[in-house]
Amino acid sequence: MPMKAAVVKSNSNIEIKNIENPPVGPGDILVKMRACGICGSDVEKVFGKYGQPSMRLGHEPAGIITQVGDAYLKEAVFYKCKDCEFPGYSTEPECHNCGKEDADKVVLKVGDRVFTHHHVACYSDDCHECNHGNETMCKKYYESNLEPCGLADEYIVPEWNVKHGGVLKIPDSMSFEEAAMIEPLACCIRAWNKFTDKKRISENLSRIGTGDFESLLDLDSIAILGVGPTGIMHALLAKMYGFGRIFCVDVNEFRLDFVDSIFGDVAPQGIGDSAPQGTAPRFVTINASGPSPLEILKSETANQGVDVVIVATSSLNALKDAVTFVRKGGTIVMFGVPSKGAIIDLDMSEIYSKGVTIVNSYAASDMDTKDALEKISSKQINVSQLITHKYNLEECQQAFMHAKSGDNAMKIIISN
Repeated sequence: MPMKAAVVKSNSNIEIKNIENPPVGPGDILVKMRACGICGSDVEKVFGKYGQPSMRLGHEPAGIITQVGDAYLKEAVFYKCKDCEFPGYSTEPECHNCGKEDADKVVLKVGDRVFTHHHVACYSDDCHECNHGNETMCKKYYESNLEPCGLADEYIVPEWNVKHGGVLKIPDSMSFEEAAMIEPLACCIRAWNKFTDKKRISENLSRIGTGDFESLLDLDSIAILGVGPTGIMHALLAKMYGFGRIFCVDVNEFRLDFVDSIFGDVAPQGIGDSAPQGTAPRFVTINASGPSPLEILKSETANQGVDVVIVATSSLNALKDAVTFVRKGGTIVMFGVPSKGAIIDLDMSEIYSKGVTIVNSYAASDMDTKDALEKISSKQINVSQLITHKYNLEECQQAFMHAKSGDNAMKIIISN
């Protein structure tokens, strides 16, 4: 039976093609797509330099299992070790990593509501990347994917992904639209895991636990350059981890107003030294095209600059700004997806003399994905408030045009 799938027809053009349902292999699982987010990398594939015929679109899908492969009979049964953090599943109660037999039973069957990760690493003993914590650089991570893509009526989760933990059941309390936000939040979490000082965050959270909120003003500061959907996720994580001052920087007034609507206690740019001591805001919005964003940041940080700058935009100018915004010894996190072939001139002398650490974060691992699911299901991070528009699969061209323009939009979801 033919089904519909979205593919890149040519640069800036999406085609909804009628294709034959992909065959379900013995170890595969077939999922009916119910919701899939549009990612900035998808937009780049359509409108940027990556555009080429039949390129896959959609890697944030959630849906319902409609068929399991013949190898599983009526349900796929796996075991997840309780004693070690080794990702993926085993077909036997005995963990093939630590050898213990204390495992949770995982059953995947028709009708289950699931999130599916498009890439899954191998985690094998002889994988250099996985053994060094670089799972998203694993060869199998790049080779594994959904078929035909996430933006389709149905898609195949290949046996490799299934057996390596790429299918996660979601609770009934979580909407499919919320589940479609798991992957982008997981990418943010991976970035945080790469740069955060766990001891410092523990101390921050201890202060919050004692109700000593005023002392938060003395804690670390962070600037997020680009407050689109993932930028706001970074702001939510910064708030959760107890950062004292969170600066949200963008050129888009709608996005800055959106930050205000979410956090409520946001202070506008420019209060600087005029605020009485001890009453500085937790959140400050700054229009990057304004007259003095650097002066605002310095006035809010005793002329030091911020401790951490997350560049959550593809703008090369934002990366240049990050070098001037960050304090001596601070950290810059490259998170936004640059255009292919993007080249930038940076003052390496300034980076060197300031002792700046630059961290790059790419995609998300299975552990990050499970962490994101938990944070959403437990309501630690409210992602539903970021969803501003929904389109159906037939409206993909319109949806992608909207995502590209960003007109009064945050996260755009394709519902099916």
